[in-house]
Amino acid sequence: MKRYALGKAMKAALALTAGFIAGCAATGPAGSASAALPELEISVRKPADRVEVRYEGTAAVLDVTSPSGIGGATVRLPTGDLPRTVFLCLHLRGLESLRMSDGKATVAVSVLSHSGNPVLVHLDKGGQREVKVAPDGPYQPGVKVVGPDGKPGGIPLQDGYFRVEVPKALLEQRPAVLNLEWIDFYRG
Repeated sequence: MKRYALGKAMKAALALTAGFIAGCAATGPAGSASAALPELEISVRKPADRVEVRYEGTAAVLDVTSPSGIGGATVRLPTGDLPRTVFLCLHLRGLESLRMSDGKATVAVSVLSHSGNPVLVHLDKGGQREVKVAPDGPYQPGVKVVGPDGKPGGIPLQDGYFRVEVPKALLEQRPAVLNLEWIDFYRG
């Protein structure tokens, strides 16, 4: 497996940004400022796949590029907790399947390539396989199809991405590991 961690320049930029944010943030009763942004370790299954980490405020954004269209990654945090909000930007042409797991529950997402591109979401938890997730339930991810101009895109995507918010229920128990698997139905 190939490992990706934040480079020195990115670490320095994040440290500077975190310092600035902490310096401007209101302090709590004990006078402590906000914590620095966590450093994530990413392991990808295929050497050609890439997952780059950036932050939008305190939300982690994982930019996923997968030339073959089929891949997976493991997100770890050496110490501390995963951010409370994590977005995936999957640079694929179509999203046949995305599986996100905290080790206890797995959320499976598909975006159909027809009929207005509906999003299908299923949950595997506690031995109950493929339970359909309620539209407003805690395991429902936010999914957007984004075109190259930043506006809603059509499938197959050309230079766009699928922006998926990892369900809060997968992050609320503060897992040490988040497993991801994806399949692009237009895989090359």
